[in-house]
Amino acid sequence: MKRIAIVDDEEGIGNALRRILRRDDWDIRTFIDPFEALQTLAHVHIDLVISDFNMPGMNGVEFLNRLREEHPHTLRIILSGHADLGVVLSAINDAEVFRFILKPWIDEELVMTVESALQFHEVLEENRMMSELIRNQRSQLKQQIQALKVIEDSYSSVDSQR
Repeated sequence: MKRIAIVDDEEGIGNALRRILRRDDWDIRTFIDPFEALQTLAHVHIDLVISDFNMPGMNGVEFLNRLREEHPHTLRIILSGHADLGVVLSAINDAEVFRFILKPWIDEELVMTVESALQFHEVLEENRMMSELIRNQRSQLKQQIQALKVIEDSYSSVDSQR
């Protein structure tokens, strides 16, 4: 089950996004307060976060930066009603967002973006797991080589004594 968090101070937007993204294999949580979202998500694995940019108390880039500290592998999407180039660049460079989506969005494009993000996230997770497996196998191989050298050295010393 994929977990998606939606953070938007307008409850209607969060509800609309939840409705649009409703799937049997997606667990969607909505938040209207970014501070509450950070608190709740601190102890929960989350695959994707969709955040509004303009929120009281903390903008979307700040929210996603703080979330990234706890969940560096969670993909991030920003929604905004403003296409200010500075905001877009800040989101991409600072919060390392996967996509920047303008409001009002087109439902089909939003769903395709979320599906694409989740597929990308799955590939990244697979790559991380494979890298870890390879690191573990290399470590085991090193230990086995060292053990074989010890055995080889012990046989060499026995042969030299004969």
